[in-house]
Amino acid sequence: MKKLLLCIFAVFGHSQAITHITQEQAKQQIEKSSTDVFSNASKVVIGINKLNEEDLEKADSTEGMTTWDGKPLSFNKGVKFKNAKESDQIVKVDGSGVIIVNEVTPENAETILKHIQSLKTQGYLSLANIQNIIQRIKKMGYQDIYDSDVVFIKANMTPAFPERVDLMLGTEEQPLGFFKRDARDVCKAFYVEGHVTFEGPAASDQEALQGAYIVKQGDNPLRLIQKNIFERTYRRVDGKPFSVEDFAQYKQ
Repeated sequence: MKKLLLCIFAVFGHSQAITHITQEQAKQQIEKSSTDVFSNASKVVIGINKLNEEDLEKADSTEGMTTWDGKPLSFNKGVKFKNAKESDQIVKVDGSGVIIVNEVTPENAETILKHIQSLKTQGYLSLANIQNIIQRIKKMGYQDIYDSDVVFIKANMTPAFPERVDLMLGTEEQPLGFFKRDARDVCKAFYVEGHVTFEGPAASDQEALQGAYIVKQGDNPLRLIQKNIFERTYRRVDGKPFSVEDFAQYKQ
């Protein structure tokens, strides 16, 4: 029995080493060796309007939250939510924030957009409405949800189906619709094996338990993408699928 217990401990008793990567370390790896890719995932983008004084008073505080490089956030209020794949998120409520829902089908995009439109009062989404939308999306099974801003959408995304006016309901300054990344938007990436934590752009470190890709897109902060999500939603620049072996492997 003692030998059996020792064998079990040998297999399961040692926790997996965690690889922690900073932005600077990731930048050095990108410069040394990386692979060109682009994203072909469709996303629902939800522009968050500026909250009125009553809602703003009840919105979540950003106190104690920092950017990836340890600096306090540049805004005081927002709407917090959990991204099950990564970390805490908080979207701005000054009219410049957006919520992005990743890997959405056209049918579900239509359902989400109709729900959002049904909640608006004279074009306004209240704090309770925004919280309701996030919960509704999660109940539909979408957990890869993150915050961004209008500037990023303008620079990096285009309509997934330009001919479907029912899937593009917002404006340039307040986007609401079904988008995809611009195919001309080439990113650079490398692979990290095992349990990874990364000093990404979110309010807390990003984390992956079973491997991840670190991606650089333009001048934006590098970010971690879960292995399974990346392999579903990214392609090489020649349009072909890839395997882990195609990528530079990060080693400390």
